[in-house]
Amino acid sequence: MIDAIRACQHHEVGLTWIPVSPLWRTLRKVCNTHVFASMKLDATQYLRRNKIQELIANVGESCHKGEAIKIGQAVFDTTINLLSNTIFSADLADPNSSSAQEFRKIVCDIMVEAGKPNLADYFPLLKKIDPKGVRRWMTVHFNKLLNLFGNMFDESRQSRQSQDYSVSNDVLDTLFDIIEGGIEKLNKIIVTNLLLVLLKAKKELDEAIDKENPVEESGINRLPYLQSIIKETFRMHPAVPLLLRHQQALMLTFALDDGYAQDCFYRMLHLILRYLINCFDWKLEGEISPNEMNMKEKYGIAVQMVEPLLAILILV
Repeated sequence: MIDAIRACQHHEVGLTWIPVSPLWRTLRKVCNTHVFASMKLDATQYLRRNKIQELIANVGESCHKGEAIKIGQAVFDTTINLLSNTIFSADLADPNSSSAQEFRKIVCDIMVEAGKPNLADYFPLLKKIDPKGVRRWMTVHFNKLLNLFGNMFDESRQSRQSQDYSVSNDVLDTLFDIIEGGIEKLNKIIVTNLLLVLLKAKKELDEAIDKENPVEESGINRLPYLQSIIKETFRMHPAVPLLLRHQQALMLTFALDDGYAQDCFYRMLHLILRYLINCFDWKLEGEISPNEMNMKEKYGIAVQMVEPLLAILILV
């Protein structure tokens, strides 16, 4: 376990890090029942549809203006808004919201800080003095994040006491452990996918899907080539190439348990990729070819591109 995770005793309460125990079973049960259960996923299908429509509207506006867009940032905003609406019933990637801007900065700081090389991870005797200051800065960022979440919880509790409150399907008892890694992982996979065999994927979509009738989640099974692109991207460009403790690696193999987490993840991943490929044609900014792109990656708790992908959309 890296020393950065010990900030704010996160390793004692984080579902990823704690050993099998009553607390671990309780947190896992919360995830199974309130987040990843098929019934819950079906109940929030309208959220995924709305966020996809917002994404298409935003990139479509840039398309009409002939502007290049940051694909990673657009997908980041979509996924973070989906997750935050599922949990808090609020957009955490709203550019007009000060709390959303603060959240984005905190998450980016945590990703960078947790991915830094740290001497304390290699020499346990140095953990007490924290020579690189990683745990100290992670404590600062975690406290900011928890304060932000705490304010959202307080606002939600107050709104529930009002007479005009309408019941939502969010998950207020689920904290940062549910979404950690999910944002950057999904973001990385989608950005890389856009570089792979778009023409063949578009042909499959044209044959299988009517553009006038947007595909629903149940229609993803009719797109085997699109699923193959995603699997190959997982194999060649893992977003998080480091193993969690007690986990095995399957080299040159794409394999995930047929469980609730996989179902939740793929519903959003396939829908975003399907709409981005089928609704627009793409070209790189500056008329450069894909072979000339800088594919170098940088440190972080999730692997990111050194130079974000910039592309110009062409409405089809």
